[in-house]
Amino acid sequence: MESARDGRGAVVTPLFDPSGKALSLFRSAASSVLQQQGVEFDWYISVQRAHSSYEPLLRDLEREPNVFVSNSVEVRDLHSHLNLLLQEHVTSAWIHILCQDDRYTYSDALYRIQEALVTNAAVFLSPRRQTIGGIDNVNIPTVDECRSSADLGFERERTKFSRTKEEAGVNLLGGLSTIALRGMLVTEWQLTLDLMVDLEIRREIRLRTNEFEVLDDELVTETLWAGQSQFSLPDASDEYVSWVSHLDVSGLQAFRFAIIASFYGYRDLGNAWLGQLRPCSHKLGSVVGGVSVGSGRLWRRITELIG
Repeated sequence: MESARDGRGAVVTPLFDPSGKALSLFRSAASSVLQQQGVEFDWYISVQRAHSSYEPLLRDLEREPNVFVSNSVEVRDLHSHLNLLLQEHVTSAWIHILCQDDRYTYSDALYRIQEALVTNAAVFLSPRRQTIGGIDNVNIPTVDECRSSADLGFERERTKFSRTKEEAGVNLLGGLSTIALRGMLVTEWQLTLDLMVDLEIRREIRLRTNEFEVLDDELVTETLWAGQSQFSLPDASDEYVSWVSHLDVSGLQAFRFAIIASFYGYRDLGNAWLGQLRPCSHKLGSVVGGVSVGSGRLWRRITELIG
């Protein structure tokens, strides 16, 4: 495999914020990108829609020699935007997707991602998470503060990557910022999902290569807040059906995935899996939907099945 060090990498950020509410978070993301050290890369910001309050910051960023801002007003949804961005940078040595409201935790985060991609076709990043109730007057630590302080109010419990749960459609790892991959891996991709596009990308990677690694170093920080744009995307019902129909699994596996989805609160996704079990899906749906923690041995057996 050609070394990821042999060429420049690409950080890609699709920007969609008509309200301007995420400006302070994007400013923090920008600061963390500009502080990256020890790695050659370009940052591509693709603006689908942005409030006018972004204009001064974007003009300042364009003055940086490795920052490129473009308008992509022709795209109408997230998956189309990502298809455009990824195909534009298929010749890059590597690509990392950085969401507009996330950030790099350390100043050497990209260097460590690049090093992992020397021996892997892709890496999945176990993120640090910051949950905020409102967006006004948020105190967001700088990269250096994140490096030196162990008490920043972040969730410290790490969720391990689970291929089985991801195949079921349950995302426990994180969003788009958890994905970095070699540019050549995205050749001729056609993503189709929006709410589940992070899962779709990781699935596409697993279909193409076994050379991937999960990094538990919290190299990226995900910010969870009530106004982030993915919360306003269309209803997920159609995406659940699309996700389920994509995989050719046995009836037992579909039932297992239905249990996993329901266990983690994805009732509609569980029902979509049960839809693969016709004509017995109605009875099974009653069993899965009616299970409670007080169901004794049955519940324990279900949790053992989930693993």
